[in-house]
This record gives sequence, C-alpha cells and structure tokens, in this order.
Amino acid sequence: MVSLRRGSVSRVVKERPGAQFLEVALDGGLQRAVCFPELTGACVEGDEVLLNTTAVELALGTGGYHFVVANLTRPERASAGPGHVMKLRYTPLQVRVEAAGEREELRETLSAEASLRGLPVIVLPLHSLLPAAAVAFRETSRGAPLAYLMTDSAALPMAFSDTVAALREKGLLSGTVTSGHAFRGDIEAVGLYDGLLLAATLAGGGAIVTAPGPGIVGTGTTFGTSALEMGQIVNAVAALGGRCIVVPRLSLADPRDRHHGLSHHTVTALTVVALAPATVAFPEGYPELLEETTRKLTAPRADGRPGLTPEHIVTVDASRTREWLRAHDLWPRSMGRTPDEDPALFEAGGAGGVMARTLRR
Repeated sequence: MVSLRRGSVSRVVKERPGAQFLEVALDGGLQRAVCFPELTGACVEGDEVLLNTTAVELALGTGGYHFVVANLTRPERASAGPGHVMKLRYTPLQVRVEAAGEREELRETLSAEASLRGLPVIVLPLHSLLPAAAVAFRETSRGAPLAYLMTDSAALPMAFSDTVAALREKGLLSGTVTSGHAFRGDIEAVGLYDGLLLAATLAGGGAIVTAPGPGIVGTGTTFGTSALEMGQIVNAVAALGGRCIVVPRLSLADPRDRHHGLSHHTVTALTVVALAPATVAFPEGYPELLEETTRKLTAPRADGRPGLTPEHIVTVDASRTREWLRAHDLWPRSMGRTPDEDPALFEAGGAGGVMARTLRR
C-alpha cells in the first residue's frame, strides 16, 4: 500500500534535466518533494500535486523526500519522442524510452559477436562509492574516459542522483547508461548484458564503473538484499570477455555486525552468486581487514567449488583517495559517514579506480 497526500508547490528549489526538487506545503508546513517531469509533467509554483509520502512516513533513506505522483493542476499530457520500450512496465507511471537496440547506429554493438574485449569493469557495492572510484581513476589514468552503468536494484531515475550530476559537471564521467527499469541515462539499456556493451561504447579505451542508484534494499538476511547483484555482474562481465574488478564493502565504523569489517553482502555475492573469479581491489593499510577478507573469500564454497585464491585479492595504494576527493570538491557520505569517518569504505572505492588504471595497461 502507498500513502497519497495532496500538497501545493511552494517553490522549485533546484532542477536539472529529468528532475525537479520542490518545497511543498503539506500539513501546515513546508516539506521536500521530487518531481520527475517525464513521468508527471513539470511543476511550477502554486501547482496542486498528489504526493507519495510513504517513504518519509516510514523514515526510509530517501533523503526525506516525497514524490510527485500527479500534477493535479495540469493532469493531462501527451507522450512524445522516439522509442517503443516501456520502463516501469505495467505500473501507472510506465514511461516510454528509446532503447539502444532500437537505434540503428547501436544495433551492431549488440550483435552475437559483441565483446568487452578485456575492458576493465569496476563493480561497486554502493552508489556513494562512485565519487571515490571516479576521482581515483581520473587521477591515475591521465584522464581516460570512465562510463557509468547504473543498474535497477535501487533508485530508478538517474536524475535523482546528486552524485551523478556532480560527476558529470566536473567531467569525471564520459557518459551514462541505465539498465533494466532504471532510466534517464545517456543510453537506455534493456538489461545488464546490453548495458555493459553499450557502456563500453562510451568508455572507449578507458573503463566502466557499475553501481546501483542511491538506496539499496536489505532485510538483514543473507539473501534478502539487492547487493547480491554484484555477483550477477561478475558473471556477466566474464561472459562478455571483460576484466572484472570488485570493490568490497568494508567498514571499521559501521556498528552493525553484518557490515563491520567485510560486509556479508560482499561475501555472499562472491562466494555464492558469482560463478566466475574476479579481482578484488583492496586498499593498503588495513592488515586485519585484509586477513578477514582473504579468509572469508578463499574459503571453500558450500557446494564444494573452490573459493577465490589469495592472488585474486590485490592490495592497492589508495591512500590519496580523500585528497583526490577534496581536490575535485567532492565529499560524499555513506550511511551518514564521511570519508574521514569511514576511510576504509571510501579507500576501497578508490582502490577500484586505481586497479582499473592498472588493468588498462
């Protein structure tokens, strides 16, 4: 069930292509809301809007935003633009996009002979690590292009991400692809496999970085988390002939047992879901974490298959990650913690960017 409330747009606080961030009058006060014009039409001051208030009522990690479901002042609009593929299919807000497979100039990219041809693919566990990976790759690869593939395991509209907007503004991403039901990338992919191949066209001779959008889902159980898509991405990269670099989710600041040290998300993704080996980029300077990671990822699998070998876990000097983030005026947060408060987490992201530079060689 969803909670739906009527509100009034007080002002448009900021906007960018694909998203408006609003202040709305609701319950006698002013609250925050997001409008995606492709779904509902744009809003202006004074518009009456229907809001989905569910996530805020549940205190979920959406940044405290309501979402516009309909503009009641101007409810009618006509679909425009090319394309016949629907995302958010069979929901009231299904949206029309032009999938890359519908574009003649991109069809050859998706042929049966298509391959990543050894291109490095950085697999991130969290959207918040995207800046760390991007700045580390930029600083160590002499400006080689980095394309971002956003999967559909968390937020679906790419336009919602302040992180992506900032990285694009600073020239740290060469292009973006949205796969599955995620939408609003430079290129629209139907799934993971065509998404990787299309990202390769934007990466040139550089690298691809993959990550969910903001707000992954977890239930505190082994398999009840969207983070396990990391293992599926490992399989896809292997099938398409890429070179996979997995960034482990590390933390010495997270108070939750399942995420303190090496997260159980990474362990399950790499020891159960992934059917192919991958390089794990590990930041130097955390010997106890490295011992834990090596022990857990190299243990025999439950089905008898061997785990990773110690050679798959490669330590990388990512100690300058925080310096590079500051140099690019980026200071992300993850679970409310900054790179100074949880350095192992963000340096792991930086290690992925540095490792991609190494594999490019």
